[in-house]
Amino acid sequence: MCDASRDLCLLAEGGGDGAVRVSNLRSVWSTSQSIRWQWDVAGDGDLFARYELVVGPSEADVLSGQNVTVFAEAQNPELGRYQLPRANGVEVVTATVTDGHDPDVSYFARLFAFDSADHLTVSNVASGRTTLAPTQARVIFSEDLS
Repeated sequence: MCDASRDLCLLAEGGGDGAVRVSNLRSVWSTSQSIRWQWDVAGDGDLFARYELVVGPSEADVLSGQNVTVFAEAQNPELGRYQLPRANGVEVVTATVTDGHDPDVSYFARLFAFDSADHLTVSNVASGRTTLAPTQARVIFSEDLS
C-alpha cells in the first residue's frame, strides 16, 4: 500500500491511466556497451504519443529519477512510434537498445508510455547487465590492401 500522492504511487507501483499500457519490461540481450530492452504493450495505438525509457545504476535511482539517463525519440527514433512500417505490413514497437554503458555493469530501467492526452502508464523496473569488454579484435572487413 502506498501512502504518497496518487502520481507518486503510480510511479512507485507501476500502472497508470494512459491509453497505451506497458508491462513486463525485461532485458533480452546485451553487449559490453549496450542492452536490448523488450516489453509488452496493449491499448489504443491511435492515441499513442511516445515512450521514454529511464535507465540508471540502481532501482532506487530509476524510481526516484535521480542519476538516470532518459532515452526518448531523440536518441532512439522508434520510441516515438507505436508501429514501424515493414515490407509485409507494420510491427508494433516492443523493444529498443540503449547504449553508452560501461562493460560488466548492472543497469536498471523503467518504461513510460504517454498517450496523446499526456496520460501515462509505467512498467516494472527491470535489470540488465552488460557483458565483459572484448579482450581481442577480429578484422572482418578491411580496405587495407597490404
